[in-house]
Amino acid sequence: MNNVVNIADLIKNEDGTFDIEVSAFIKASAETIYEILTNRESFAHFMECELEHEIKVGNPIKFIFNVSYTDHNGVTHGPPCYAIGEIVKMIPNKFFSFTWGDGITVKDFPAGSTLVEFKIEPGSENGIDGCRVTIHHRDNPSEGIAKDHTQGWSYHLGNCVKRYA
Repeated sequence: MNNVVNIADLIKNEDGTFDIEVSAFIKASAETIYEILTNRESFAHFMECELEHEIKVGNPIKFIFNVSYTDHNGVTHGPPCYAIGEIVKMIPNKFFSFTWGDGITVKDFPAGSTLVEFKIEPGSENGIDGCRVTIHHRDNPSEGIAKDHTQGWSYHLGNCVKRYA
């Protein structure tokens, strides 16, 4: 089984924003992955943060990360660091999305200014049942911010792969 997180190339959009994509095959059912993403406590554990608000379409979502990080410009932020947005769409066992941004520590990255989508596709790889989870993070305001998020999403998705290995 391939336990590697796959990273697609950065895609530069006509408006100057950047889209990223990371994916991994996880030895877990679509129901399990959807529960991780849409249950407040399990999603907070997945993201290694505190999570405010219940997860339901139309609700705000606020991630509070109690760690510092150094961005693509060499600037260290936090703790705490934030991501703020709103739950956009939920399709049981298939899809989950929310807007995402900062606006507190990173001024050129407003709260809710990007879109994060989790696509869950059940299947089998190398004779092992599970599902492929693909994260699309759309409309990142710069290549540096897109690269920062590629690393972050790869880290979190990789931890999920290891959990179910």
